Amino acid sequence: ETITSGEIGYNYRSPYFKARATAYYTQFENGVDIQSFFVIDPAIGQGDFIFLTMNGIDRLHFGGELAVEGRIVGGLSFSAVAAIGQYTFNSRPITASYNDSDRLPVLVDRTIYMKNFYVPGTPQQAYSVGLKYSGKKYWFANLNFNYFDDIWIDFNPIRRTEEVVADIDRDSDLFRSIIFQEQAPSGYTLDLFGGKSFRLADDYFLNFTVGINNILNNQSLVTGGYEQGRF
Repeated sequence: ETITSGEIGYNYRSPYFKARATAYYTQFENGVDIQSFFVIDPAIGQGDFIFLTMNGIDRLHFGGELAVEGRIVGGLSFSAVAAIGQYTFNSRPITASYNDSDRLPVLVDRTIYMKNFYVPGTPQQAYSVGLKYSGKKYWFANLNFNYFDDIWIDFNPIRRTEEVVADIDRDSDLFRSIIFQEQAPSGYTLDLFGGKSFRLADDYFLNFTVGINNILNNQSLVTGGYEQGRF
């Protein structure tokens, strides 16, 4: 695999305000992926483990990040972070699959039409805003709201081959349900973290910290997922 990457950034610092902006661009070329899943043949009621290989996977990642932090008044300060990117596949890999039991090929030299699909496994947008208070007697408290979006489900490559949809109307809902990549819903959390330090001697401190994540009890968080390999 060949990786070409570039990044440019800018930092600003003053007594009461700090900021950092970064832009990046990364090209991955000639990647390889191996997937495995179990398939049952309904005709004989038996199954086998399948290994699927993909060669020639290219990906393009680019985006920007911005972080700011500043003091409001006294011990109260704020922070904000934004990370916005676009991570997509930009090639049509060649795939082959093999039975685990006899090593015989099931599919050979099939084209996977996954160009412009989104790379799964990570939000492509993430934001966070927070407030921090630092007290005079070595105690502090942080409150952060986090939001993430553009989360895409990992897709089954076999569903994106020409043979699968050869007899299906391109304008039908069935075709779109087979081909299109599923997007997970956006999510958010509100987190609280705080602590206090006790100075025992000149060089010794005793620290107590406590944190509560997702204090709003948001139970609809989806961080990723997979389409089933059987199809």
